Amino acid sequence: MKLTAKQRKSWRRYIAALRRQYPACYPVTVRTVRTPKNICGDTGHANRRIVIRISNRLTYVERVDCLVHEWAHALDRYWQRPEEHWHDEQWGMWYSKCYCCISKASDELKREREQR
Repeated sequence: MKLTAKQRKSWRRYIAALRRQYPACYPVTVRTVRTPKNICGDTGHANRRIVIRISNRLTYVERVDCLVHEWAHALDRYWQRPEEHWHDEQWGMWYSKCYCCISKASDELKREREQR
């Protein structure tokens, strides 16, 4: 699903806010890609880099939610933990912090638009 110019600007702002406020242990690249229908997104790591892939078939709101979910995995260093702990309390704490970061960035964008 294509994003509008306004949505693309917000999307870039959200990624920048997460990078600034919650940097991961390695640089994070976010890509919007074609995925199988049952995959919304995933996080991978290799060569001291983290890649978050988000499905291009998602709506804007779904993409933002997936970004928050996957960024929390990057912060939680999921690859160092057994799979049964990938969505535990520690991951939930990171998810909560990432959600608040996006919410704050969204509020800032709204204020900027209102000032125009």
